[in-house]
Amino acid sequence: MKRAGFTMIELVFVIVILGILAAVAIPKLTATQKSAKAEVVEAFVGTMNRTTLPSMYAKAVRTGGSINGGTYTVTDYISVPKEVGTVDLTKCAIPLATSTKVATTAIGAAIYCRDGNDTNPPVFSFSATEVNATLPDTYYQ
Repeated sequence: MKRAGFTMIELVFVIVILGILAAVAIPKLTATQKSAKAEVVEAFVGTMNRTTLPSMYAKAVRTGGSINGGTYTVTDYISVPKEVGTVDLTKCAIPLATSTKVATTAIGAAIYCRDGNDTNPPVFSFSATEVNATLPDTYYQ
């Protein structure tokens, strides 16, 4: 009787090849996930600065207040991604002062806020050094 099947050597070669592919693919997948989280945080900060914070501040000025007065929350205006977490506007720094931390992100970088004044709207920012320390340059490739 003739038996059909794979030899042990053929199976070992297939397992070795799969192991090599996994060793290459898993780090790339992890780097892609971290890079995507960093992009979500950057997009959130950009959206806040371009659209959300000016709208919030315009409403706050009409009512004689400030965005850090506790009346407004970010979620009233925009959905906050899970990578950003909770944004506490009550910690937003007074106008033209040093920015204060209002959120800590999933990538380890903090989001900072400076409240607005008569001529400048509030500003969100994040520390590029914290982002770069959390995500080495290889994650952005």
